[in-house]
Amino acid sequence: MFLLFILLLTGILKEHHIDKASDILINNMALLFVPATLAIMEEYKYIKEYVIPFLIICIFMVIVIMDLKYNVKCFNKEIMICEYREDGYSKNLNDMFIKYPYGYFEYFKEMFEQNLKGIKLNKRMYIYKHYILFSILTKQKKILKNVKGSINKLAIAILYIPGAIATKKKFKNYIEE
Repeated sequence: MFLLFILLLTGILKEHHIDKASDILINNMALLFVPATLAIMEEYKYIKEYVIPFLIICIFMVIVIMDLKYNVKCFNKEIMICEYREDGYSKNLNDMFIKYPYGYFEYFKEMFEQNLKGIKLNKRMYIYKHYILFSILTKQKKILKNVKGSINKLAIAILYIPGAIATKKKFKNYIEE
């Protein structure tokens, strides 16, 4: 609060920057103070000698706060703007796949080091699909050696040919035959 006061006092932070957020807090102030008020009422015997100074400070702060009107400005900076294609990927993500296929391959290779037991089929298919995709983009020769578990090896073996065809079709401009 003191830092906020200094920023407002020096003009670094303007009133209109914190106006909306302060309105929300002021409109819901009763809800924010109910737990504190109940706690004070339960422990009144310990604080009764400090009630008068406490009330003076509270009244003074209410006057100060009511006199000042401040605004909070929230910034939502966009990280990436993209349009999604029918396959669920964006053009930007496809470009990232092409620029850094080895990093993605290593990531999906590490997925097979994890225990995939209990993972839903659609999540496993996602891992299989991307493992095949990046093994082709990185021109891996023995892709089954990185796969642990007979079910995973069988799934990769069955899905490899359709996955290779789909990858070569989708990334034909980037894959040299």
